[in-house]
Amino acid sequence: QPVSDYLDLALATPVDADPQIWGSIAGNLENIDNYYRGDAKRQAPFREFAIARLAPVFARTGWQAREGEATSVAILRSQLIGVLSGLGDAAVIAEARRRHAAQASNPQAVPVALRKTILAVVAQHADTATWEQLHAAARAEKTPLVKDRLYSMLSITDDEALARRALDLALTDEPGATNSASMISEVSGSHPDLAFDFAVAH
Repeated sequence: QPVSDYLDLALATPVDADPQIWGSIAGNLENIDNYYRGDAKRQAPFREFAIARLAPVFARTGWQAREGEATSVAILRSQLIGVLSGLGDAAVIAEARRRHAAQASNPQAVPVALRKTILAVVAQHADTATWEQLHAAARAEKTPLVKDRLYSMLSITDDEALARRALDLALTDEPGATNSASMISEVSGSHPDLAFDFAVAH
């Protein structure tokens, strides 16, 4: 069936539909967006459509958990932040960056449930200064699980130059041998040709 049939269903879904339905729609719109990778001209109008459908749902969900809310709402909140930022929603990206920067002086700026999600948004859209801050945090981190996560975050950047730095870093002793393959794999998510050529060359 044509994909437009599914988009019609997404258009017909009310904003207050069950969170699990919107979670499914968000995931499918994200998957459709991946088909446009490398074709920015066609991807742009699709992203505009997808953001227009998901933004009102996220406005209803909000950044802050409400007392007594269903687990499905909490899951949807995190998913929508990730999907909307991946689609290039400037408002979501800006708010994630603001919260990440504010947590040094205000621990409440980043709720525990959204810590990994917000960090991923910041890492994906990092500029050089932000990437270097994350790199410094990874080097300084003592908890192995958190340290591994930070090195993984260095590898999901949309910036190709920073992705090259992550690849070069992957083959050093710094992140640890067990992280090397996963870092290269993470880079391949946004830069498949770059990661493939790097893997073959090494």
